[in-house]
Amino acid sequence: MIDRLPLAPNTVRNIRAVLRRALNQALKWELISRNVTTLVETPRITQEEMSALDEQQARALLRVLKGDRLEALYRVALSLGLRRGEVLGLRWQDIDFDTATLRIAQTVQRTRSQSLIIATPKTKSSLRTLSIPPVLLGVLRRHRSRQEGESLDNPHDLVFISTTGTPLEPDNITHRFKAFAKAAELPDEIHFHSLRHSCATLLLAQGVPMYVVKDILGHDQISTTMKYTHPTPETMRNATAELDLLFPDDEEGDQQEAE
Repeated sequence: MIDRLPLAPNTVRNIRAVLRRALNQALKWELISRNVTTLVETPRITQEEMSALDEQQARALLRVLKGDRLEALYRVALSLGLRRGEVLGLRWQDIDFDTATLRIAQTVQRTRSQSLIIATPKTKSSLRTLSIPPVLLGVLRRHRSRQEGESLDNPHDLVFISTTGTPLEPDNITHRFKAFAKAAELPDEIHFHSLRHSCATLLLAQGVPMYVVKDILGHDQISTTMKYTHPTPETMRNATAELDLLFPDDEEGDQQEAE
């Protein structure tokens, strides 16, 4: 007998949805008298809590990445909040060093059939042009010089390639990041996707409006962006300090006047 892993909650919900539609149609055709899927309780989907780096943790990670062949890849993910597939799909033609802009036009993905493909982003909001900050622009210039020195065949004009010139394997990038995170003594819950959350959180801590962060991350809805933000202790302190200014201690003020 073969032991099978239980289906994921989202898979169960999708199966139920398909059966419900089919049985609803059967009801209309009077082939059945009842849609039994209405009696089935679907499992709850628990969303994994994604952690974000604070300022000190981000600096620790950058120190560990310094000089690595793919340092620029992880810095782009952190500074611009790109998805893994978007970073891997970047082409040199998408980067304008004169105007310091970067265009998201394609992704590299591993499909269910296990083939590596280059595709266009799924949503219009994912197709976007971002400004490259000066420090990151310098990192990308150094990366380009390093890549040119390797003299690798790069038929897809990709910014980040393997040591043989092929597109990078997405899972390998994730595994390498975990090694860097461990070297930087970051919490175990920090993953590659945490860089995207970190970008959003740090931007908000710098006072960048939520709607701007939404466009940087390429979200359709601002409600999605809100899930990507994690208030830092410093942000919380600043917020409560603002309230403190609104409600001064009158007794303390009276005491100072008396003195």
